Amino acid sequence: MSLADRKKTAMVEVSPVEYSSFMHEIKNSLNNIYLLSQAILNDSAGDADLKSNLELICDAVACVKNTEAEFDIYRKTGSLPVQKEYFNILPMIRNITGEYKALCEEKKIECIVEAHNFYIFSDKEKLRRILANIISNAIKYNKKDGRVRITVKQAHYADSSLTIIIEDTGIGMSAATLEKIGTPFFRCRTDVAGSGLGVAQIKKICKLLRWEITFTSVVNEGTTVVLKVR
Repeated sequence: MSLADRKKTAMVEVSPVEYSSFMHEIKNSLNNIYLLSQAILNDSAGDADLKSNLELICDAVACVKNTEAEFDIYRKTGSLPVQKEYFNILPMIRNITGEYKALCEEKKIECIVEAHNFYIFSDKEKLRRILANIISNAIKYNKKDGRVRITVKQAHYADSSLTIIIEDTGIGMSAATLEKIGTPFFRCRTDVAGSGLGVAQIKKICKLLRWEITFTSVVNEGTTVVLKVR
């Protein structure tokens, strides 16, 4: 094999943090598949609910496949691919909240979506990944009988920019903790399942796509995440 051929087939060495980040996404999606499967087994409401749960399972499986394909590209090129398209953000948010319906019911958490049929030209899969991580955290770190509110606002009329606000009534974070979130493997609490890589991956994607994200929090009152997507 020539030197040129060897260069073509060479793989980029992936650091433990990068590898764990991709595995984190896969594990999250597989966990959703499990939860939704359990919901189907316990479902007795009728065919409509069964169909809805099956659609959510298919969406979660597609997410696993997309993450795997992206990981393969990253290993070969050393960079994350960006694939932009026009899409409606409302069905995406509905699907994500639907995936965590069982967890919300278990913790008696109300999930409120305040959004319309907004269309945007951006990377759909990466936005879905970010929102799934943030909404998942808002539920996992929430209190019993808590609330998660997801609001989508159009930044300017006839502009594809959107501002997405996720607010929860959870345990909140101190100023010292806020400074550390996004550090690989850092976790706010060890008694809640997680790997400490979700926010690190979120910040990396935002940097890649030049999106803005801010976190504000008050201990015992909750956390607010503001994501500005262009």
